[in-house]
Amino acid sequence: MRAAQTYVDLIEEALAYDPRPGTTLQTILDQIAEGRAKAWFAPNSIAITEDGPRGILHISIGAGDMEELVGNLLTQIREYAVAHGYQDVTAYGRFGWLRALKDYGAKAQGVYFTLGLGNKSDVI
Repeated sequence: MRAAQTYVDLIEEALAYDPRPGTTLQTILDQIAEGRAKAWFAPNSIAITEDGPRGILHISIGAGDMEELVGNLLTQIREYAVAHGYQDVTAYGRFGWLRALKDYGAKAQGVYFTLGLGNKSDVI
């Protein structure tokens, strides 16, 4: 198992891609401590889930080794969701995730986009 500091590093790396304003390592740790989020560990990976609306279990963080995340943690998360009566499991992320999860029935439900407001070259 990896040292605790390494899991912290993985979370912080994932947060660099997190579009939710105000989400920090501390808010994630607080959510886990309060029971509003759950951490899933593999030797080189971590996933964080939280309750979403209408019976959804949302994977808010997935970081580390893709094979561990998809082959190990996703299986555990899906089993947990079924056993606890969730209707679906959701996540958002880069396009590589969708490709990695296609064999698990993942499909895009929308698109997340940003509007670059700080650079004229970002103007549509």
